[in-house]
Amino acid sequence: MIREIFCDDVKARKLSIDKKYILFGFVTINILTGMCCGIISMVLPLFAISMGASTSQVGIIKGMSGIGALIMVLPSGLLVDNYGAKRLYVFGSIFSTLTTFMLALSTSPEVIIIAMALQGFSNSLRFTSLNAAFFNKLNEIGIEKSGWYRGAMSIGLTFIGPLAGGYLISIFSYINVFNITAILTLLPMIPLLFFIFMENNNEKSVKIKFNIVEQLKEFKELLKDSILRQTVIIEGVSTACFSSFATFIVVYLVNILNVKIQYASWFLITEGIAYVIVVFLGGGLLYRYSRKNLYLTSITIMMLGLLIIAVYKSVWIIIFGTSILGAGTGLLNIITYSSLGSVKGKKGKVSSALSACTGMGSTFGPMFGGFIGEIFSYSAIFLGYIPILLIVGIYIYINMDNRVSDNK
Repeated sequence: MIREIFCDDVKARKLSIDKKYILFGFVTINILTGMCCGIISMVLPLFAISMGASTSQVGIIKGMSGIGALIMVLPSGLLVDNYGAKRLYVFGSIFSTLTTFMLALSTSPEVIIIAMALQGFSNSLRFTSLNAAFFNKLNEIGIEKSGWYRGAMSIGLTFIGPLAGGYLISIFSYINVFNITAILTLLPMIPLLFFIFMENNNEKSVKIKFNIVEQLKEFKELLKDSILRQTVIIEGVSTACFSSFATFIVVYLVNILNVKIQYASWFLITEGIAYVIVVFLGGGLLYRYSRKNLYLTSITIMMLGLLIIAVYKSVWIIIFGTSILGAGTGLLNIITYSSLGSVKGKKGKVSSALSACTGMGSTFGPMFGGFIGEIFSYSAIFLGYIPILLIVGIYIYINMDNRVSDNK
């Protein structure tokens, strides 16, 4: 099953493995990968503030991983297309483990910034390889399951990860939490390492040469696809919104609303539960409604969720707002991954285009939120994304048509 997911051999692709086992493999790997990212996402802002970081510095710290990812976007896609998803994922996981240990050794906000920039390199390798492998298998798995891939990541990122982070931080120090997370980062590699070693023993080594100029030309041609351009732009803005939410919601609750740390994680978890429910159950909407209508609906729901979080001070109403935000984000991601699966071209480059825009979103989203929070207030961070999403909605309304067939 795991071998089939990351299989780069042409003959091995012909193995008749039931699609439900391939999907289960993706779900397992993504949950484990997302869990480690979720722990860091939960603990890192509080760790930075404990070292005296300001609101804007917290945004910069969170955004630095996006800068690292942006730098690696094109190289990651080229390497995946030429050397395979397995090798890139394993290398990225090892690198991520080392950078997480570096976080544990950080003594100032400046050192944390460097560690997060380096972690961006590893995240780019891991996520680009996972995305490329999934896009290659999407037609086999079924387009109605396109949201399951991101939903599995969200189970780890916004449910298991924050839950584990809240529990660990109530027992251990920040340093020990990062050390534990660094070790956990190696978990998804265990089945992959086994199959890589077996294949190296049975297959001839093939040295692949590629021309960087030709690769860049192919990437430029790929970006002429209107569906690809629209999709990655929308996903980039969505990522910026979620990154700001994940960065500042816990700090807002703990520092402003005086919620205990272990309970604050449940606000991230609530968002994640709503997200997961939508992506796992909403795939059928792709066959009933157009991309345009689904996108507009998802953005409207996201704006409503952000408004509730920003305006109300009651923790129960904020929880309701986070669930609304999660549902809107989940619907948007279903459309994103189903659309990218239908884009023609090498999936490493398609994945790179997605990683580029999500990298920009995860970079500038928290930075934008941090500066807004520094100038105005924490609640203004969430309000600040409403006009941005409104602009995206107008862009969608103008540039997309209502054909339901776009989703198929």
